[in-house]
Amino acid sequence: MARDPFSSSLLADVDERGKKELVAASREVTLKDGQLAFAAGESGDQVFVCTEGAIALYVPSKKDGKERHVRDALPGDAFGEEAILPFAARQTLARSRGKSAAVAMPAHLVRRALSRAGAEEHEARIRRSVERALSSDVISASAIFADLSEIERGKVLDASSVRTLEKNEYLYREGDPADELFLVASGTLTQTVDDVGRPRVLGYVSRGDAVGDSEASGKRPRQSSVLATGPSRVVAVPAKVVQWSAGKTAHLTRLPQLLPTAHLFRDRHRFEAAGSMLVIDGDSCLRCGQCSSACAGVHEDGVSRLYRGGDKFEVPSLGATLLVPTSCQHCKNPACMPPCPTGAIGRNDALEVVIRAELCTGCGACEKACPWDNISMAPRAKDAPAPAGLAGADLAVKCDLCEGRAHGPACVVACPVTAIARVEPARVLPELGGGKDRTALPAAPRIPTLAIAATLAASMGATLVHPPFRASGVVALVALLMSVLYMLQKRLLFRYVAKDSLLAPSRGYLVHAFTGALTPGLLLAHSHGHVRGNPGGIALMLALVAGASGLLAFALGRVLPRAMTRAEASSTGDDRGPEEWRGLGVSLLSALSGKSELTKAVFERVLGPYDRRLVGPMSFALSGRTQRQERTRLTTSIDALLEGRGRDKQAEVAEVAAVVVQRRAHRAKVTLARVLSGVVVLHVLAVAAALGLSAAHVVEVLR
Repeated sequence: MARDPFSSSLLADVDERGKKELVAASREVTLKDGQLAFAAGESGDQVFVCTEGAIALYVPSKKDGKERHVRDALPGDAFGEEAILPFAARQTLARSRGKSAAVAMPAHLVRRALSRAGAEEHEARIRRSVERALSSDVISASAIFADLSEIERGKVLDASSVRTLEKNEYLYREGDPADELFLVASGTLTQTVDDVGRPRVLGYVSRGDAVGDSEASGKRPRQSSVLATGPSRVVAVPAKVVQWSAGKTAHLTRLPQLLPTAHLFRDRHRFEAAGSMLVIDGDSCLRCGQCSSACAGVHEDGVSRLYRGGDKFEVPSLGATLLVPTSCQHCKNPACMPPCPTGAIGRNDALEVVIRAELCTGCGACEKACPWDNISMAPRAKDAPAPAGLAGADLAVKCDLCEGRAHGPACVVACPVTAIARVEPARVLPELGGGKDRTALPAAPRIPTLAIAATLAASMGATLVHPPFRASGVVALVALLMSVLYMLQKRLLFRYVAKDSLLAPSRGYLVHAFTGALTPGLLLAHSHGHVRGNPGGIALMLALVAGASGLLAFALGRVLPRAMTRAEASSTGDDRGPEEWRGLGVSLLSALSGKSELTKAVFERVLGPYDRRLVGPMSFALSGRTQRQERTRLTTSIDALLEGRGRDKQAEVAEVAAVVVQRRAHRAKVTLARVLSGVVVLHVLAVAAALGLSAAHVVEVLR
């Protein structure tokens, strides 16, 4: 018989209100023999209570990878209690022994219920118990203490304590006394040394690693500084314990990871925290907005959960430039989950972060808590489920990975050039310790340019054959219709097909390119090279314009995205262009305000004309330089012009130069986007007109 989860000693004092909240937000989990409830290293945002069978808990050893049995959770026993501590990671793995069942409860609701149950004393007791269990698991898994007996490990445990670090908080600094060593329980810490006033990264330590052990055992001051890249938790062990066990200590060997780009280093926690991050290949993205419109189209409320504006970062090891749009990244430890007062934000069976409308009050707490603005509030539909008596006019919405859609996220399927994908950064980026596999990232499909050119040449050559009028006309009309059907495929069929389907927009894009190259030649062959002043002749002229503009758009679509990406410091959605330009104008005024006469003179003679030059944006786009390279070129030329004067004003000049370069890059990006969209608009209009006149020509012939 299944046990009541509230019979657990952990939850015995929870009041009726807390029980009601936990029942509404919890889920039942049924496990087969040998099935995992969770694995070591996973995010801990749920507390489990065994209701049937038995679930064994094991600690994987950092030294040899072997699993050491810790205990069994029987009906009524809680496990995974470390989740009560914010931003905790699993130290153990939980595996079912035979058939079993458990109830998974949102950890933040458990924490809230416990805080009310017995007030401060009860909560403190529970926290001490959980922290001791966490320390025990971390120490048991560490290679440093792997050779110690249970009694000796118990002494280490008694002397240890748990320390929590916020993002960018130092664990210790270079030169500090080394009176403790630290075992990382969760999060990632960066180890740096001072290099002429600038930090130089030595490497990173994460869950299961030790840091500060060599200095603690050698009684030396800290040789480096250690900084938390995001919320982290460590187990601190006094140095005297390390020295006491030094003869049996096996120190860890930590290899420093590849030094990441400045942006990735600055916000490394974001990429490590992401369970499923939406990324766009900047060198392939056409900026067509199809991903965002597809997202809106598959949701009943018509609200897109994706905004293409966001961050840009380089992956040098894979030769990729990725744009990170504003879309939920299903964090391993979601910051949006704890503030939710009703438990509306939780995880489904696939561990994806979801918002349950039937529990969402529309309070907006999750929107404020998300560090990356990936949650927004939208009007609640009249027929949308809502909590009785608590529902507000709005509902929190975010990417739900198109839950329930058999073919996966619509934005990924709908992209005509496969430039968008969902990835777990920690697995696919070498800079984060992932594998070096470029195919895991999005990229445009290989387009057989020569084959398309050969198709165009062959279709034009058909004019010399003088084929029968009627047969060639039918073939030409079929090719034209196939070209037009791509629009239907792009706008509608993505709802019903998978990314790799023959009817996916990415396949249709290639077919469209081939039929677009074939159609003008077939129409010329149909007319035997003669252009008459009737609807058929005009349709032929428009078809030639459509073919030429289509091929030009196709060629520009392969070249301009790379140039736009180089010009971007961050990805900006098309609707934010005017806002960004106004912001850059304000930045320029601010940069010039209060500056020296020398700086203002440099702006008047050099930077001002540079900023106003009409051909400047296109010359920047064609130069192949990034904003950083352009700033370096510009400031170098200014330094040469000044011939050593005003060295104390270089920082002022550099600040103004940075803004004018941003303004030129913005105009370059906007200009390139307008060129591409202008050619596409011309192509669409020409195709529509050619199709209409072709229909008129067919009617005229059949009379």
